[in-house]
Amino acid sequence: MEKIKRDAQKKAEKEALEEEKKKAQKRKQDRRQAEERRVRELRRKAQEDAEEELHRINTRQRFEKELQIKKEQEHQELETKKRLRQLEEEREKKREIQRLQTEKQQMQKRLDVEKKMEEREMKERERQIKIEKKRAMDQHELELKREEASKRIGE
Repeated sequence: MEKIKRDAQKKAEKEALEEEKKKAQKRKQDRRQAEERRVRELRRKAQEDAEEELHRINTRQRFEKELQIKKEQEHQELETKKRLRQLEEEREKKREIQRLQTEKQQMQKRLDVEKKMEEREMKERERQIKIEKKRAMDQHELELKREEASKRIGE
């Protein structure tokens, strides 16, 4: 009986030891599974964080690119306005030069016309003077002929 008790006790101890081993293995397995879950969760969280950071970076880059494009457009608009002002100033200068040239040409034409009129008037005066001179000479010759004729008659 003693032997049966001892065998039963040994069997119970063996079963208890096996049960303890099983529980230890179960705890070890549970810890490993918990660690694996924790690692998976950490990886998932890291992946989400990485995706979120990538999204933030992309958003910031897009914003910076849009800002750069906007600055470039504003710069282009300023350059275009500047060129338009320069073109308008050049056109205005050309119009002013053209106006001055036209005015100068008109002044020159007027001076030419006045000069021609003065030349005509001078020629007309010279012609009138010649006519008067000729008339005076003719008159003088006529007077001389009359005097001569009257001398002849008087003789």
